[in-house]
Amino acid sequence: MASSSIDNTNLRLKPRFCNCGRIASVRIVRTNANGNKGRVYFVCPRKYDSNDHCNYFRWFADDDDDDDDITSSSRANAGHLEGNDLRTRLDDPKNSHLRELEGANERLTLYRADLLVFESLREAINGCDGVFHIASPVTNDPEEMVEPAVNETKNVIIAAAKAKVRRMVFTSSIGAVTIDPNRGPEPKLE
Repeated sequence: MASSSIDNTNLRLKPRFCNCGRIASVRIVRTNANGNKGRVYFVCPRKYDSNDHCNYFRWFADDDDDDDDITSSSRANAGHLEGNDLRTRLDDPKNSHLRELEGANERLTLYRADLLVFESLREAINGCDGVFHIASPVTNDPEEMVEPAVNETKNVIIAAAKAKVRRMVFTSSIGAVTIDPNRGPEPKLE
């Protein structure tokens, strides 16, 4: 079993379910207590914000070898998925570093896809066991950011469901949250 340090480029993640049936949250130890800084672990997603949680805890173990798709890779996230067979968007210049990874010639497939065009996702996602949808562009204009992000995510989810993908990981960032007390109510998105 490989080390579960966040610096390990062979890190492979697949969803784990906690004892209460929720998908466990992936967390990283931030302190150096007991020499565990940087270790990845799974925990009940409600552990830190609710009394309604189970006591699920599991250290990450490097024991998965699924074929996964990254729709919007970043250097940090894709580097940690290096141990898997990967598919990613061909036209994203942020992905050029992926071609340099060990085994990329044999295990990396690049596809040209527009996440706003459902049909362009089908070929990239078909045959994958998992899909990682991990980033979205951030702008100051909600019309340029929110609606495209929602539609892109819908397309990825629908394409994954039609391809019978077993697992999907969706992440977001602080860029998706605006704390502005003067901000008015937002229209409901369906």
